[in-house]
Amino acid sequence: MAIKIINQDFGERFYNLLESTQNEINIISPFIGLKTAFGLTEWIEQNPNITCNIITRFIREEFIRGASSIEGLEHLIKAGANLYALQDLHTKLYIFDKHSVITGSANFTFKGFFKNHEFGLFMQDEPEFTEQCQDYFDGLL
Repeated sequence: MAIKIINQDFGERFYNLLESTQNEINIISPFIGLKTAFGLTEWIEQNPNITCNIITRFIREEFIRGASSIEGLEHLIKAGANLYALQDLHTKLYIFDKHSVITGSANFTFKGFFKNHEFGLFMQDEPEFTEQCQDYFDGLL
């Protein structure tokens, strides 16, 4: 069992977990940045048998001011990611193979993963908690 606080290196933790993912990655983030989308797109293209589901929100003004990237979303869709929109979304949750979870304040953006002061939790080998997170994800879908 492992529960750890993450207050830096969200991106490093995310991409390390991504490399060991074998079946499915589920992401909830209101904002999807261009650089993080490109990084995930590249990984999806190299791992076409792994399912990638993303719940985000589509608000025109946020795309205009650059908080989220339409170009990044387009690349994710072309790579095979399943994208879903949900208004009033604020959750940030990353589930890897229904085995590991990152949750906290970090959006799926370069700043959220590498620049901002963020806080979160990383959980691994916590099946009950991971199942509850997956149930939450499925409920939003």
